[in-house]
Amino acid sequence: MIRNCLSCLLALSFILLPGSMAWCQEIELETMVVTAEKREENPLKTPLSVTSLGALQIEDSGARDAQDISRFIPNTYMGATGTENVLTIRGISSFDTALFSPAGFYVDGVSLPLHYMYNMELLDIERVEVLRGPQGALYGRNNESGLVHVITQKPSDTLRAKAYGEYGSFNSFRFGGNVSGPIVKEKFQAGLALLQSNSDGFMENIHGGDDQTADQDQFTGRLSLRATPTAAWEFSLTADLMETDDGMGVYRYMTGPHTTDYNRINQDADLFSSQSGNGQTLSMDYQGESVRVTSITGLRAYEHKFSTDNDFSPLPQKSAEFNYEDKSFSQELRLASPDKTGPLKWMVGGFGFSDKMDVDYNQETNWHLITHMETTGLAGFGQATWSVTNSLHLTGGIRLDTQEMDGDLRDIFTKKGFEESMDHEEWLPKVSLSYDLAETAMVYASAAKGFLAGGYNYGMSRTASSFTYGPEYTWNYEAGVKASLLDGKFTFSLAGFFIDINDKQVFEVDPVIFATEIRNAASAHSSGFEVEARVRPVQGLDVFGSLGWAESRFDEWVATEFNSTRSGLIKYDYEDKKLPNAPKYTGNLGAMYRHDSGLFVRGDVFFTGEFYADAKNTAKQGAYELVNLRTGYEATNFDVVVWCENLFDQEYEKIKYAWGVNELAIDGAPRTVGALIRFRI
Repeated sequence: MIRNCLSCLLALSFILLPGSMAWCQEIELETMVVTAEKREENPLKTPLSVTSLGALQIEDSGARDAQDISRFIPNTYMGATGTENVLTIRGISSFDTALFSPAGFYVDGVSLPLHYMYNMELLDIERVEVLRGPQGALYGRNNESGLVHVITQKPSDTLRAKAYGEYGSFNSFRFGGNVSGPIVKEKFQAGLALLQSNSDGFMENIHGGDDQTADQDQFTGRLSLRATPTAAWEFSLTADLMETDDGMGVYRYMTGPHTTDYNRINQDADLFSSQSGNGQTLSMDYQGESVRVTSITGLRAYEHKFSTDNDFSPLPQKSAEFNYEDKSFSQELRLASPDKTGPLKWMVGGFGFSDKMDVDYNQETNWHLITHMETTGLAGFGQATWSVTNSLHLTGGIRLDTQEMDGDLRDIFTKKGFEESMDHEEWLPKVSLSYDLAETAMVYASAAKGFLAGGYNYGMSRTASSFTYGPEYTWNYEAGVKASLLDGKFTFSLAGFFIDINDKQVFEVDPVIFATEIRNAASAHSSGFEVEARVRPVQGLDVFGSLGWAESRFDEWVATEFNSTRSGLIKYDYEDKKLPNAPKYTGNLGAMYRHDSGLFVRGDVFFTGEFYADAKNTAKQGAYELVNLRTGYEATNFDVVVWCENLFDQEYEKIKYAWGVNELAIDGAPRTVGALIRFRI
């Protein structure tokens, strides 16, 4: 399969090459900008592993959501299930039922608290940045493996408008558009973006013959306002809204008496997933001669209701229903040196947040838990870069991150309940040293600490002692090289890393009360490398790719757990077992050619290595490759695109679960085809 994929891509490259292979000065790759360290920088000058995808790259790739974007990022994997969005960066994953991901997700500088919110639609996006490695010094908790930052388009004095419609397999369609421009020239601008998408889905429930058991109905909208009353001041306000009403018939038995074929399930429950959310972000920026002041205020509200079959089978069992509600507020204030300054660049800031969450978990038969959690936090941080010489740069940063948590749980059936409070205080340092080998090449080394906050065991707790668990910690050691060569026609980056993980959050069974709890009982590590490259050998042709390799394993963990018949307890040693939901490798290879006539063609191959769904490494997902093709015509004011995804109809699972002695899986999409028409001014 890999050989077929590579052969197709190689043949595509040769077909697309024009007659002359002469290098010319006009074919330099575009210069990207990142704000990974909360100031605009060239990514080739930033001493950390960061990938930035701009609006044109996202549009060219056909990426629709965050999961699509993750395929282009080395050592990054998102297993979107319809309920959860398991984001694994550099092999670091979390336990099932976790509310918080070890990888953060931000939109315009504001965190999305729960991983359920991560797989957002990419609507009128300026760029997406993915930072790998702990980002605690500048971003704080829950960024121990890295983070994704989505930056939306700001309206400007240039009138922009776009409308598009797309139709594909399984009666899938998307239509939307955006418009932005000046209200008062050079003073006030506004923008509006809307998107509606629907699909019958590719899953079929053979219990009742329902071929729309995983249908989708999703709406997203955003309003953006921007004011620049003077050259020094800029104010931005964005307000977004999302609503989804989807089917949840996605969990398929791969083994056992109720095994079904690929893209088929056999369940008797009412399966649904509905989400609603809105957010408001107010940003204020002042650029003075001696200081830059930035304020970011965020409000977010989110609700997610869904139902699953308790046994995922046609047997007459009750369903399980979940309801998550979250409201959060955050405020950040930063002072920084101007972008153009002397040998010292600095930044200091403060951050505060509050988060209120309710979880209603109803098994209908004998289990109905309602949990309320409140968290407030304050942090102070600072970072400075000193250019020791014109080529040698030393960066140091530190953050004091504090938070207070209060939680209470009530069992509707037993009428029992309990409450617990927790306080965390963490120092999160970072240091890096970089050296410019040339104007367009650098090497660097860094060390950084991160942590994933503790929390409440809302789904399985039976006693106050099993209700809470503490934070886990990482230290990331990294070295890399970045360069732009051949007069800007070729860029690449290479990084190697080692991550030490302590107090890993894991499942165990309390031997006294025979209840599953979450403990900080394990140590682990992850090590590997990442490489990214992009080349433009001739005008119009881009060839690009990435590869990430990560080995993440438990170092020390002996767990108490049930035996195979659940009649007693045993001790199990997890030493050297691989962390779950952590592919051994991820990568992509692609080529795109644009002809002066407006015709274009693009091919992408995505590689995902084997991984395990469980800590015991019994439920294994094999490696797979996916091939996507796109071709069409681009004119001044409209585009026509025809596409095919999963060209070779590869059968694969996005994510797997160990369910008792059997395995559950959520299947990936089979071959799909479609067409897109886009108009713009």
